[in-house]
Amino acid sequence: MVTVVVSPTSVGGTATATASPICSGSSTTVNVSGNTGTIQWQQSPDGTSGWANVTGGSGSTSAQYSTPNLSLTTYYRAVVTSGACTSANSTTAVLVSPISVGGTATATASPICSGSSTTVNVKWKYWNNPMAAIPDGTSGWANVTGGSGSTSAQYSTPNLSLTTYYRAVVTSGACTSANSTTAAVLVSPISVGGTATATASPICSGSSTTVNVSGNTGTIQWQQSPDGTSGWANVTGGSGSTSAQYSTPNLSLTTYYRAVVTSGACTSANSTTAAVLVSPISVGGTATATASPICSGSSTTVNVRWKYWNNPMAAIP
Repeated sequence: MVTVVVSPTSVGGTATATASPICSGSSTTVNVSGNTGTIQWQQSPDGTSGWANVTGGSGSTSAQYSTPNLSLTTYYRAVVTSGACTSANSTTAVLVSPISVGGTATATASPICSGSSTTVNVKWKYWNNPMAAIPDGTSGWANVTGGSGSTSAQYSTPNLSLTTYYRAVVTSGACTSANSTTAAVLVSPISVGGTATATASPICSGSSTTVNVSGNTGTIQWQQSPDGTSGWANVTGGSGSTSAQYSTPNLSLTTYYRAVVTSGACTSANSTTAAVLVSPISVGGTATATASPICSGSSTTVNVRWKYWNNPMAAIP
C-alpha cells in the first residue's frame, strides 16, 4: 500500500500591523490570521522589491512578529507554505513617522503698535498642528483665535492690543508633538503727546526757563520753532532734551516748544505747544524837561525817550 499525503493549499491569510504609523525609533508587531501553512516573515523597503527574511525583532516564524525599532517605513509579509504546495503571501505596511521637530518661530515685525497686526513664521521639518498663543510666554498656552493660517507655516495675527507670545506645536504622524521656539510680538501702546507748559512765560531777554510735558505716553524729543507753526527742529542748547522737563538756554527771542512723543513702533504724536515769550531788556532812556526853570506855581512837561516802556513816571523832591 502506498500512502499519498495531500497538503492543503497554502493560504497567505491577512497580515496587519498592531500600530501604524509609529514614531521613528519605535517598534510594533505584525500579525497574520486566516492562513494555512507554516510562516516566514519577510520585509521590504517599498513593498514591491527587495523582499528578504526579516532581521532583528522576534517571532520571525510565528503568527505574530515583533519588529525591531524602525527608522523608516517598512513593509512586511508572511510567506505561508503548506507542505508541498506553492507558498502564498500576505502583506502589511508599518508606516514610520519622522520624529517631530518644533523648529524656530519668528515674528515678521516686533514691536508693533497697538491695534496693528503682524505675521509669525515657523521653519520646521514636519508639521501637523496649529499655532498657539499666550500673553506671558510661560503659561496659559492655547490654540490661536482670530487671524489666519493657524495650521500653516505663516500665521497672520489679528490686531493686537497687548504683547503676545506665539509658538508652533508640531506633530509628525504618530510621534509626540514638539514645540517650536517662542516668538514674542511686542505691542507698544499708542503714542500720546500730552500737554506742554512753560514754568515761566514771559521771561526777560537773556534768561532761561523750563518747559514740561505731562500726560504723555512714549519717549520724548523736545523741538523748538520761532513762530509755533513752521521751522520745527530738535532743540539745541539747554539740557534734558529727551526728558519730561527741558531747561532752555538763555533766550533773546520768543520761542515755541513742543514734545515729540514716540511709543515703540507707533507713529509719533506731538504735545500741545508751549510758548516762552521773551521780553526785551528794559532801557531807561533819557528824560528831559520841556521848560526849566519855571516860575513857582507853573507847570511844564517832562519827556522820556525810551526803547521799551511799561512803567509809570516816578518823581522825588
